[in-house]
Amino acid sequence: MRSFSAFNPEQCAELVGRKTSAADDAAQSPAVEHLLLDDKKLYAVSELGDPEVWDLGVLYLSRCELLQQVWSKVPSVWEGGRSVVRAPAAIGECVPLVTAASSRPGP
Repeated sequence: MRSFSAFNPEQCAELVGRKTSAADDAAQSPAVEHLLLDDKKLYAVSELGDPEVWDLGVLYLSRCELLQQVWSKVPSVWEGGRSVVRAPAAIGECVPLVTAASSRPGP
């Protein structure tokens, strides 16, 4: 578990992946007072006490684990300019464990 305190707005923006300036942050929201990274989640609290939580678990997945999650939630492929419900093809060493039929809701 790592704890961060009193980061400036630019450092916090780098951690959450957005570009900002100090003037933008001052105009839009209060400063981040505390940051905590624990169990693949980033917790932040503003100087007003407003909490935010970001689940970063997807950033810890391997390439194949991430593809399996996408394939299980999006049972289609892009073909001929449109989405077609069909099992995806393997990508490199990553072989889909789901099929288009098993991803559909049952009767």
